[in-house]
Amino acid sequence: MAADLGFDPALPALPAAVHPAEAGALFAAHGHEVGELRRQDTKYLPLTRCVSSYAVTVAGRDGQALQTVAAVVVTPEGASLRFPDDDPALPGLPEALDPGRMLARLSATLAPGERVLGGAAVPVRYKFGARCTVRYDLRTTAGARTLYGKLVSGGWGARLGILAALRAGSDADPAMPEILPVLADWPDLHLLVQPAAAQATELNERAFDPAVPVAVRDGWLAAAGCHLAALHACRLPGAPLPLAAADLDELRACAAPMGQAAAALARRYQSLIGLLEQRAAAEPPEPEVTSHGAFRTDQLLLAGERQVMIDLDTACRAEPARDLGNLLAYLDWKAIRRPALAPLAERAGRVLLDAYAGARPAPSASRLAVQRATSLAKIAGRRYRSLTVAEWPLVPSLLDAATVLATT
Repeated sequence: MAADLGFDPALPALPAAVHPAEAGALFAAHGHEVGELRRQDTKYLPLTRCVSSYAVTVAGRDGQALQTVAAVVVTPEGASLRFPDDDPALPGLPEALDPGRMLARLSATLAPGERVLGGAAVPVRYKFGARCTVRYDLRTTAGARTLYGKLVSGGWGARLGILAALRAGSDADPAMPEILPVLADWPDLHLLVQPAAAQATELNERAFDPAVPVAVRDGWLAAAGCHLAALHACRLPGAPLPLAAADLDELRACAAPMGQAAAALARRYQSLIGLLEQRAAAEPPEPEVTSHGAFRTDQLLLAGERQVMIDLDTACRAEPARDLGNLLAYLDWKAIRRPALAPLAERAGRVLLDAYAGARPAPSASRLAVQRATSLAKIAGRRYRSLTVAEWPLVPSLLDAATVLATT
């Protein structure tokens, strides 16, 4: 089972970071009785370090199941465990995962007179040293409530102003998607709390369900295109947005993990990066707008008559083609992973782009192709940085698609 990870002689314990059985054995060796173990994130740096973050259910001191997070850290010295109290970048994590300690804080986010009677804290997504999302399923004096807590390294700082400005823009412009309010922010925990979108489902689930009538799916996707156009048109003069991350830098960083595991494929990847560098030097990006920063169909929730846009901690300034190219690249990736959905994915991209173009000028075909290719290259590189071994056979298809776009 560990044979597919034997490519890094400096990290012989690498299987402990990736394979559930190996990771579970590491927990057991440290005296922890493990129930469910789900890998949520991996960052691999060849010959140096690999960190995998897990959501884990362990037996507590009272015999009750405890839902928590942990990280397996592999270095040349071997594998070790890190629990919430050993993540220095997220000092509030132990308290945020303890519903008892959070009762008073969470009660303060509710309506006057309402208080929390009890509940559970469920880790949804954890990245060691970076962030954690926690779902709070609460019993209150007014009934059941669900809230989401988000911890980030360094705290939220200026991001609070950006979220507030986006929320105000959503309230003022019906073309904007709904933006969830921030109910509370606790700088000492690096934590903010937002409500769950009531009775919401992911657009990504429903828009590719063949059982849903085509006209209904098209309506949702057209609305999504209009919402993205409105976001791009939104001005936030009182909340300065950062520039988008340097995408080519990420591609270069991803080349090392791929090179360690698949040298021939990495040479193709380096050639693709070279093509994208040439395009970047030859044609400047179009004027920047307010950008989601990581736009995909799973960043929108269907909630009644409105769509809710989530994960806006990535909001930034970028050319419009960056969001749209990322969307199209992830639709390409969906078609590669699930060929039966390829016609639905192709139609989804066309409907969303047409709706966007009906609301504001669309980016040029050239810029859209470059950004789509860049996002496809990021998806490819991340398969190796995250050691998502089961998806490695699909990476050549990603590189083929990106290369065609980069030479368009």
